[in-house]
Amino acid sequence: MLNFGMNWWLLWATALLLRKRARLWVLCGGAAFGAACAFVGLVVPLTLTRELILKGVVAATMVAFCFRPNTWWALITQTAIFVALSAFSAGLTYAAALSSTGGDGWPLVHWYLVAASPLLATLPLKRLWSSLAACFRATDAAGRFRFRLGGAIVELEAALDTGNTLLEPLTYRPVVVVDTALAAEQLPPPLRGAVERWQEDDATQLMPLPDSLMCKVTLIPYTTVAASGLMLAIRPDSCEVESRGIWYTFEAVVAFAVGDVRLAGKGALLPQALWPLS
Repeated sequence: MLNFGMNWWLLWATALLLRKRARLWVLCGGAAFGAACAFVGLVVPLTLTRELILKGVVAATMVAFCFRPNTWWALITQTAIFVALSAFSAGLTYAAALSSTGGDGWPLVHWYLVAASPLLATLPLKRLWSSLAACFRATDAAGRFRFRLGGAIVELEAALDTGNTLLEPLTYRPVVVVDTALAAEQLPPPLRGAVERWQEDDATQLMPLPDSLMCKVTLIPYTTVAASGLMLAIRPDSCEVESRGIWYTFEAVVAFAVGDVRLAGKGALLPQALWPLS
């Protein structure tokens, strides 16, 4: 049961790092599979090489079952993150056990150390992963993005951002993040005022919006290296992106970047799933 709990926490932490959504029963199934394989490894004598191979195969199987990577490279990357988190948690557990003995005798690994180490390791690694991911974001691919809302057309310069993995919590639509200062000039006046008030942290003033706009307003949770919070967003009537002279239509949610954030010199950041040439 202790191994099952450890596996569950590690899978949950990996999902948090990858911003993946996994059902509870899926995480429990993956954790149970890992615990069963760990029991087999204790019963059947294995050499060190075979034990390492077995653990690698088991880790890859757990990741594939829980997160459904669509390519081999995605499977390798996600498995590496899971293994790194496991190693970090094991090291944290062992260090805590060593500190409890004061250097005298063998360290005692208590159950609460095993249960707490993945949770303690999650937040620092999440911050580190966000920092590393920002270094590899692709913003060289560019085009034009526009969305229609109640007769108004907002058109901005767009760039591909592989680090944008945001999804709307209700519909799971991908999110296009736009520069608030550039987009506000082209928005309908009621929505423009609501966006400006949201930027001033005055969320109570959203109510004056007309019903035709209020039913399309949503909130997008975000996490960056610097902060986390909620972005005001809208479900537009239509979205289009232009690439090489061709306009592609898709469904998405448009979120307004908070604060004075500048989006790499572009007006909109599109996720990989919406880029027409990906």
